[in-house]
Amino acid sequence: MKEITPSDIEIIKNAKVALEGDSIALRFNAYVSKGVNLIVTSLPDSFQNQISRAVNASLTKATDWAFLTTGSKECPVLRKDWMHKAGVVASGVLGGLGGITTAAWELPVSTMIMLRSIGCIAEEEGLSMRDPKTRLGCVSVLAMGADAKNVKGEELGYWVARNSMAGLVTQALEWNGRSAAPALTQFIMKTAERFGVVVSEKLALQAVPALGAAAGAGINHFFLDHYQKVAHAHFSLERLCLIYEEKPVKAAYARL
Repeated sequence: MKEITPSDIEIIKNAKVALEGDSIALRFNAYVSKGVNLIVTSLPDSFQNQISRAVNASLTKATDWAFLTTGSKECPVLRKDWMHKAGVVASGVLGGLGGITTAAWELPVSTMIMLRSIGCIAEEEGLSMRDPKTRLGCVSVLAMGADAKNVKGEELGYWVARNSMAGLVTQALEWNGRSAAPALTQFIMKTAERFGVVVSEKLALQAVPALGAAAGAGINHFFLDHYQKVAHAHFSLERLCLIYEEKPVKAAYARL
């Protein structure tokens, strides 16, 4: 068994810092203040149901759109983190101008840009976006990035989420990507369940006319910055697991 090098131990350490910090829900509430909770709780149930449907539809559409435009041969500038941030800021401004109607329209666009960015990060770590497993792995980052803190005492939250989503990816791939497949539907629903927790607050803020455009720009930048960090951490660990196998990488992660 190969011994993990000091430089790779440092990569594992940095990944753990990114993955085991405050969840995006906690960071989000700190970012926009507690006032967002008053807005969300005052919204009618019909709005909450609309958000739930929007998240599920957005993940399905964005998964198809994002990877049609991702490829290692495209212009390098288009693959930069800052370019994707500029894209989500622009979509956030436009999405927030018209309240809930445009905010719901904007969600699949910003989700697509986030998935594009995550896909580029995966390729930087040596994975191929031509591989359906890598594509679905990019979508699962949205679920793992929702809350990766420790759970069940000694269990490591990231590894629990990683293995859970990996199992759903395997089941989904057995259906050869057919959108009506129960396993693929379950995979999207599981991701939407975790991702939707903070998306509901994002859309609630964008639905307020006085806050819409400004909230959309700032929050989209915040969202993408968080998921880019999660993606860099996750795919660096994926690469190291291919080199050293999962068990020693997980053990090193636990010790740090």
